[in-house]
This record gives sequence, C-alpha cells and structure tokens, in this order.
Amino acid sequence: MLPVLVAQIMNSIRLPFLAGLLLGLAAGSGVRAAEPSATSEIWVTATSQPIKTQPSRTGVRTDAVDQWKPDAAWSMVAAHTRVAKLIAGNIENTQLTDLKAVIDEVRRRRMALALEIGPLVRTPACGPPTESYGRAGETEAILQRIRSAGGELDYVAMDEPFYYGHVDPGGCRLPSVEIARQVATSVASMRRIFPNLKVGDIEVVEADRARVAELVQWADDYREASGERLAFLHADVAWSDLAMRNLPPLAAGLRQRQVPFGIIYNGDADVGGDVGWMQSALDHVAEIETVLGVHPDAAIFQAWTTTPTRVLPEGQPGTLMSVALQYLRPASSLSLSRSGDGVSGTLTGPNGAPVAGAAIKLTAVDAAGRAWPTLRSLSGTIPEGAATAVVGFRLGVEGACDCGEGAVILGGLHYREQGKPVQDVSPVVLPVAGAPASLRTLVVARGRTLAPNLKQFPVKPGAAFSFQAWIAAPAAAERSGYAMVVFLDAKGKGLLRQNLWFKPSAQPLGPAVTDTQGRFHVAWPASAAIPPQSEIRGLFDSDPSLRPAMAVLPAAGAEAASQSAHVLERVLPATASP
Repeated sequence: MLPVLVAQIMNSIRLPFLAGLLLGLAAGSGVRAAEPSATSEIWVTATSQPIKTQPSRTGVRTDAVDQWKPDAAWSMVAAHTRVAKLIAGNIENTQLTDLKAVIDEVRRRRMALALEIGPLVRTPACGPPTESYGRAGETEAILQRIRSAGGELDYVAMDEPFYYGHVDPGGCRLPSVEIARQVATSVASMRRIFPNLKVGDIEVVEADRARVAELVQWADDYREASGERLAFLHADVAWSDLAMRNLPPLAAGLRQRQVPFGIIYNGDADVGGDVGWMQSALDHVAEIETVLGVHPDAAIFQAWTTTPTRVLPEGQPGTLMSVALQYLRPASSLSLSRSGDGVSGTLTGPNGAPVAGAAIKLTAVDAAGRAWPTLRSLSGTIPEGAATAVVGFRLGVEGACDCGEGAVILGGLHYREQGKPVQDVSPVVLPVAGAPASLRTLVVARGRTLAPNLKQFPVKPGAAFSFQAWIAAPAAAERSGYAMVVFLDAKGKGLLRQNLWFKPSAQPLGPAVTDTQGRFHVAWPASAAIPPQSEIRGLFDSDPSLRPAMAVLPAAGAEAASQSAHVLERVLPATASP
C-alpha cells in the first residue's frame, strides 16, 4: 500500500523539469553531444616550498613544488599552459629564495604570472574571517614580496569578493555596488606596484539560478566603479547538475559584456580516492563542454580538497595534471537515442571516425523524483576528540541552496558504528517511543528552511562508521538540502560534518561496448527501479587517448511533463521499507 501512497503524492507534485535546457541538443529521437573546443587557454597553480604545513594537509600534493623544476613530469601540459597562478597564502608561507626559484621557472617556461588574492579589507564594521578579506596593507605586502622575488605580475585573480562580500551568510552582505567600490580602491593600490596589471575575478557558481543575473550585474558594477571591464571571470562551480546548467546563461551574459569566461575544473569534494576524484573532474568537463556546449576561454586546473594527493606525473591516473593532460586530448563525440527495448548510441573520435571496443557507461536518472526512495550511503572514521554525534537534516540552510522547487521524500536515517548497535532515526519527531521510521515529504521553495537535529548519541573516536538515508529528490530540488551526521567534542564544538545531499536517484543500466562501427545497444533491465522514460545519461571516459564525452537523453512522455509544487508537507508511516 505504501508504494501506491507515495506514487499518489509524487504524481500530485508538479515539478518543473530541467530537460528544456537539453532539448535544443535533440534531433528526432536522439541527442548528439556538441564538439568541444580546443582553444581554451590553460591555467595551473604555482606553489613554492611552504615553511609550515597544516596537519590536515599532511601528505596532500606535497609534490606541487616539484612541478616547478626544469625536468618535472608534466612536459605536455606545460607546453600548452598559458598562465601560472600564485596563491596569496603560499606567498606568505614560503622563503623568498624558494619563491624566486618558482617565478624564475615560470619565466623560463614563458608563462604569464598571475596571483589569486582576496581584494577586500577588514574594517571594524565588516571583518569576516574569509579568504576574500585581509588586513589593511596585506595585499600590497604580498605584491611587494613577489616583486622582491623578481616577479612581474601579469594578472590578479580576485578571490571571490562578490560571493564573500554579498552572498555568504556569514559575511557582511553588502550591496554589489559597494563591494565594487571597495574592490576598485584595492585595485588602484595594486597598480601602484604593478602598473600594467590585468584584473579578473573568481566567483562561486551554485545551483541558484538567481545568482546568474547577480553575477552579470556584478561585472557591470565593477566596470562602473573601476572604469574598466573585468579581464576575466573564472567560475568556481559548486558541483551539481543545477550549478553546471547555470554556466551557459552566465557565459552568454559575460560574452555580451566582452568579459572572457573561464572554468576551474576539479572533482567533487566527497568522492573517494585520487582516481575517483580524477573521474569526477573529467565527468564535469564532459558534461559542461559536450552536453551543455560551454567552451570556456580558460580552463583552470586547481584543487583545494585533500584529493588528489599528487600533482605529478601527468601520465599517472589520479594526479591533478592527468586531468589537464586528458583535457588536451582529441575530442570524442557520443550520441544516444531510445530504440525498441532500450537505448542505442554511437561513439566517434576525431574527424567523425568510429571508435570501436569502447566502454560506455549508461545511467538512468529519476530527474522527476517519482521513483521509490533509494538508499544513499557514506562511511568514514570518527574524528579524534569526538564525544557525540548528531543526526538530522537541513533544508535551505547551512550550505544547502535556498533555491529550487518541488518536493523531497526523506525516509529513515541509519547510523552504524563499529561495535555498537545501529541507530535508526526517523525524519519525523514521533510522539510514540519506538514507533517505526516514517517517510517525510519536504516541500522545497525559496525561503522555506528546516534544520532539525533528530537524535544525539555518544561515539568512540577512531571507530569506523557508516551513515545511510532513504531519499527521493527531483532534479529541480538538487542541493536544496541533505541528511547529515555531525561529530561534536565534549564542549559541543563541531569536528566533522558528513552530508548525504538531496539529488535524483540514479541506476546503472549495465555495460555497453561499441562495435566496429562505434555503435552500441543496451536493453532496459527488467529489474530497473527507474522507468524507461526517465532521463538517460551516457558517458565515455574509458580511453585516456581521447577527451571524455557525455550525452543526455531528456525524459520522455509523462516523466517529462511539467509539474507544480503546490502540495502540503505530509508524513507517512513506513511500514513497508525505509
């Protein structure tokens, strides 16, 4: 009975489906990925030997300093790199002789020199401890240090002043025009040290579509305050499908203003291992450039998570430069169509030649959020100093996007710890002790927030744990919230938060291998929990000699129908499953 009730609720929830962004790629019953461009200029970061290393960064890309030696193992990527970017924090944490050695090598390789730095100045009225703000005179001191090391800066990449000055919930939330005025003052000060400096910006692109218009307006406000266009705007994408689908309108708006557009390519923060991070980064490249058709003026390869653990060598899968190397490979192109009992497609390489014997990953995505909730999982180790854990969920707050619309179904939350009984937690505060877990339907709408902590219990530091939640979410509500476990010390201070984000369920459709004509076909699995009319994604990333390609078939028929989100939040007893 419960699956029927859930289906009735989901059928009553009208969700705007995002496939319209992809329909322009369709041709008849199929869709062909756009050809990527090979003209993007390559940017990489340049790091000199740090004096001190934070404990959390031990073993993380310690070979970054080796990249700036004459015989470093990245010759192919280096030959195509246009700009090497210094990082302000590293400039303050290195010996001048080490910095000079890096700058000399950048010059020897005939690369332009850039600096990533926060341009805003802390004041008594506004002084958040974020990366875009610094002490009075700090920016000038860093630029002088570069000059003392023999550097001649070509570019400054401002470190997200609009986001941290206007958007960040913990910031001062200043108007865009006021941030532009402050930044213009800072830029004028920088140019007293490097008169020919070109100034661009890095900004966060997240799931909220309203931010796109604000970013374009920010470019206008900067021009008005400074008297010049931004030299570029580089997107720091908060990785999700909705965030990536905000890139085409942003790129178009900037193009109209003659502001070059770049994308920082890296992997999801929560993937496991170096190779998993690399695959995630390449998936982002494939979706942005071959599905969405965005070909940036600059491709920036930069990471700040603990993975990947190595920068070099470029030919070793899982390193930072291996992503840049594969980006430089010849283009591939993937097409998909619905045919008979399943999905068919074709893979071609350069000049349209078929690619034979290639593995294709096919995935069905419940973009409409109609399927039964699926179990999402994560695992890890309880941090040292942890005394308790809190299980709960968030909607529209604490890092979740206050955007989207529709409804999310959240079922039981399950915490397991080595040597202890399972903690089964209901998403509903039930009046009856020991009552079974329930399903809760969460209405997603701008301005609607929820932040319940559902259960707190003692934990053992160093023990292995796992956390699971039953979730069904439409694409329109992606990143609007998450189920979470937070580890606290004895004083209640947070040590580690792990999230299971709201996003559509996905199910692999089985292996596909191309024939001699580059063609493939996969029958729809009889056991599939997601209906055949759902969105289908195809990914080719199995050949390191070719750039990855992706194609998307939008949902068909009733699954693609426009839906509305006017439904009351409901609680259902989960007697059958989660």
